[in-house]
Amino acid sequence: MNPDELSVKNIINKIKSGEYVSDEEVSYIGNQVEVNPTGQAIQAFAATHEPTEKNVSKILAFWNDDVDDYVCSSAISAICGPNGWELAKSYVERLMTYSAVERWEKRWDSVIRSLSSLGYYLHNTQDPEIYERLLNRLLTLPVVERGVNSRFDEDYENCLFDALLYGVTGHHGIAYKAVYHKNRESEDKVLDMVREKIRLGLKR
Repeated sequence: MNPDELSVKNIINKIKSGEYVSDEEVSYIGNQVEVNPTGQAIQAFAATHEPTEKNVSKILAFWNDDVDDYVCSSAISAICGPNGWELAKSYVERLMTYSAVERWEKRWDSVIRSLSSLGYYLHNTQDPEIYERLLNRLLTLPVVERGVNSRFDEDYENCLFDALLYGVTGHHGIAYKAVYHKNRESEDKVLDMVREKIRLGLKR
């Protein structure tokens, strides 16, 4: 293969398009995670490597607050997300910790990825305890004054609601936000669905 064609970006594009990824490219991605662990390299690693204990440990090393938040969030997606290894069940408590509202201001990306992974986990497991804990978190959020120059349209409350919404409907909240966040009746309906999941789950 032409060395100029070996790049994380090119390999990711091949993965997305369903093209064959060669052993040389897989090896290249493995090396990039060692020498230049960008968010893209981490995501490509999860797409080209099996979740062996060694491989998971390698990516788990980037799931911490000592690294850039985008790198941390990429590690969360690689380990727990639907486009990664889907291991959220093994890391639920860690996801709950990394999705805390106290982290929002400085570590927003890893918070969003953690909440997104929790929504995917809820949709697959219908875990009543996690539903209940996230619902309680939503209903007891402190009132926070938000800066007028925020770079992002989504705030923590919306992302937390989106996780619950995905859990009960299988729809990503961003696509449905205009409906559910501007219509109080619709939002209450979703929260009632969550409460029903909790009630049914606790009866088992």
